[in-house]
Amino acid sequence: MDAEVLAQHKCMLAAEVLRSSGHLKLRATGTSMLPTLWPGDVLTIESSTFAQVKNGDIVLFSRGGRLFAHRLLETGKKQSGILLARGDCMPCADAPVRPTELLGTVTKIERDYPGLFVPVLPLSPVRRLLGWMLCHFDLLQRAALRTYALPADPGQPFEAAVARAQP
Repeated sequence: MDAEVLAQHKCMLAAEVLRSSGHLKLRATGTSMLPTLWPGDVLTIESSTFAQVKNGDIVLFSRGGRLFAHRLLETGKKQSGILLARGDCMPCADAPVRPTELLGTVTKIERDYPGLFVPVLPLSPVRRLLGWMLCHFDLLQRAALRTYALPADPGQPFEAAVARAQP
């Protein structure tokens, strides 16, 4: 089974789990939501409808056999049947999100250590600026990811910590 088919099956499974149980935990893998979400963060997603989401929420949606957790920019177009979302570290908005693509809302972020929860915060001007800088300055993004991956325990090998943070 090739990687694309496997990704589509994982996406369908995640959607089914959310529909049947109402919640799901997923591990973040990309960098599109830096500095809010870091690779390796475990996201708790609660099933949400189109009417329940609001500006600033981090939503999970499915598109092209892939899952995306991005921030809602605009819900004012709900009446036309679309939402606008964008990763905090992305230069432009995603294609409009349709009701059939929306899976849920991120309600908790668990970071690195079991039991360490980070609040799901709105995008402040400082975080917006940091996201813009991480988006436009590749060297800064690589340095931030490398620093984030440094082991909290000095006895842990550096290579293992870096491997953990790779998307």
